[in-house]
Amino acid sequence: MTTTIGFIGVGNMGGPMVRRLLGKGYEVLAYDTDPAAAERVRAAGARIAASPREVADQMEIVFACLPSTAISNAVAFGADGVSGGKAVKIYVETSTIGRAPMAAIAQKLAASGIALVDAPISGAVSGAEAGTLISILSGDHAAVARVEPIIAEYTAKRLLAGPEAGMSQVYKLVNQGLIFSTVVVTVEAVAAGVKAGADPDLLIEFLNGALGRNFVTAQTFPNTILPGKFGRGNLSIVLKDTDLFAEMCREVGAPALISGVARAFWSMVAGRFGKKAELPAAALLYEEWTGIEMRSREQA
Repeated sequence: MTTTIGFIGVGNMGGPMVRRLLGKGYEVLAYDTDPAAAERVRAAGARIAASPREVADQMEIVFACLPSTAISNAVAFGADGVSGGKAVKIYVETSTIGRAPMAAIAQKLAASGIALVDAPISGAVSGAEAGTLISILSGDHAAVARVEPIIAEYTAKRLLAGPEAGMSQVYKLVNQGLIFSTVVVTVEAVAAGVKAGADPDLLIEFLNGALGRNFVTAQTFPNTILPGKFGRGNLSIVLKDTDLFAEMCREVGAPALISGVARAFWSMVAGRFGKKAELPAAALLYEEWTGIEMRSREQA
């Protein structure tokens, strides 16, 4: 079994994934443009490369966890990109960049003798740290079979979406469209209830025992909104993924009414609180609009 791999992009998601691999006995050669992110995985036991090309010159299997289509293309095909690597044979893209861009990267890499495995992940940073992510894999069957045992070390479940690199992106974007719309609808409904006099704690308890239960009522409200423990996140990813979902809908001729409104809302959240805000900041904007706070009574 392969125990030495490359990993490009070791930030919020990639970093915990690398640390899990290191903990499972893998040797990792990592690269990131952020020295602090690289230092964190170096401290955990990874070796650090000076470029994506250096990673690909030494490793047959290279993973990437990157924040945008432009960066994925640059890492794959830039002057110091993976495509020119002497050793790389399989490139595992865990990024969310859309179906057509992923398929295009796969096609261009194939010309260099490199198989791409499309393997987006879902489960948040906490899932990356705990190894409870889910991933859906597509691409060359032999390449997928070779890397699945590695992916198993940072995921709890893996699904197969067939031989077409890019198809996994469809599944991931449906997930993203649903998540980011659900946050908005849930916060809006709870804000209306609190404005009408409902106790926030009792309302969330009721919803979690009723059909309205979802991940926002079960996790986001109890852990963040009710106690007022807002932190920092990356709304740039939210805006990117909602754009990608809208683009997919346009391409296939599917309506995107609710998700389109959600995309406009997230733009307002980012404009009001900055792109380093986190998803629960949606509640802060609704609180400003309604003049109430959705907090546990002991926090009020």
